[in-house]
Amino acid sequence: FKKEILTCSGTAEERLAAYSVVDRGQGRGAVLDTYTALVAATVGVLPTIKKLFGKIIISGSTISKLQQIATEMTAFPGSGISVDWHDNQFIKYETGEQQKREQLQSLIKSVKELKAYCEVVNYSFPEFIDGMTSQIMGITGPVPFEAYFLARQNNNIFISEDGYSRAYAKALQEVSDSAWLQPIVDVAFNRHQISLDEYCKFIVSIAQHRHSHVTLTMVTAMRIFDLDKTESLQEFGAVSKYIGIKNSDIASHFQLVESFLQARWPYGEEPEFKVLKGTGILLENFSRIPGSLVFLKNNFKKISPQLTKYIDGWLDGHFFN
Repeated sequence: FKKEILTCSGTAEERLAAYSVVDRGQGRGAVLDTYTALVAATVGVLPTIKKLFGKIIISGSTISKLQQIATEMTAFPGSGISVDWHDNQFIKYETGEQQKREQLQSLIKSVKELKAYCEVVNYSFPEFIDGMTSQIMGITGPVPFEAYFLARQNNNIFISEDGYSRAYAKALQEVSDSAWLQPIVDVAFNRHQISLDEYCKFIVSIAQHRHSHVTLTMVTAMRIFDLDKTESLQEFGAVSKYIGIKNSDIASHFQLVESFLQARWPYGEEPEFKVLKGTGILLENFSRIPGSLVFLKNNFKKISPQLTKYIDGWLDGHFFN
């Protein structure tokens, strides 16, 4: 359970501003930083980005960095261990040999995708760079700044899954127009450039990358549930984790859960096992919302006697009754 990447704060105002950037960015080209480029290639959203913005630009150092990682993974095969600091404790992550092999294959495929869909630019920095930027470059090196300079130089849209990076680009690098991946796929879906199933695939993959705040609608959640063929409903579980989190639209999440239960628990009918499992996943996340247990007892139980029995058992099992 590695930390989430702070992609956005989750407010409606922020999301609407990003939609506006994507709308007026048509044909202006998009610049992706290294991490976002890798995620976009892995998710499979590069064709969608290119269709919206006309072209995708990445720095030559992005390809070099990803190829360097692939070379290091090839040089050190076998299982591996990494350590991360989370919630005031060290967490150990073990990567098996098969998992490392799959990661390497995915990385090699992503590099090929980036070369196929992107313009790779070897950027040369100007002779004069302001003092603060120069000082930061002395610490981090110049590579992280290439995407900022490329976007500013050609008035491109800066696409980054790192909310801090976008804020820095706007405040100190005069890169005013930026967005992240979900607003792009949202706009593409609303323009009928991608199907509902393609859209759901993108949303699941973004959620699995643990990017903070994934916008979820009732239609999307229901379709992801239907498409999920995994035994433990991993895909549905990945998107359901964003129900009731900070800054989310609580009212819409109440409606989403209620609509799901109404659709999947017909009055007088016994649901299939997949529905039982999906309901448990939803309630687990829904119960984080303040006041949700009262709503659960007073509203959801009215849907069907079978659901009433399930909810009572779920509440007893979680020591809420």
